[in-house]
Amino acid sequence: MTGEGLTLEELMSSDSCGEHFQSQRALFYCAEGLKTFSRDTHGEAEFDALLDMVLTGIRPTVVNAN
Repeated sequence: MTGEGLTLEELMSSDSCGEHFQSQRALFYCAEGLKTFSRDTHGEAEFDALLDMVLTGIRPTVVNAN
């Protein structure tokens, strides 16, 4: 798979890529749900603070991965 002209059907038929895509899609919707809940409950500033804390926590892992 080169990604060129890749259809959703082709992506989903791949064992490794299809599973990864589904997993990332689920995680995206979980994050969107958290964002909506946090905004509605505590305001956008609190969610932005949470994002900053998460970034601070994962930055060493992301930087060292490259």
